[in-house]
Amino acid sequence: MKIAEITTVKPLTLDQAKIDGLKKQKDAAAQRLKAERDRQKRLKAVHQLASLNSTAKAA
Repeated sequence: MKIAEITTVKPLTLDQAKIDGLKKQKDAAAQRLKAERDRQKRLKAVHQLASLNSTAKAA
């Protein structure tokens, strides 16, 4: 059995913590933006299918 080396993690400085927080906010906002765009695309596709089905039934 091997004992893994224990490394200490230095705390971030205030500036580094601020940058890290902003990066995390940016990543979260990008994920929310992608999810919203995908949701809108799916909704548009559903509406298009519904309109095609309604015109096919009317004809």
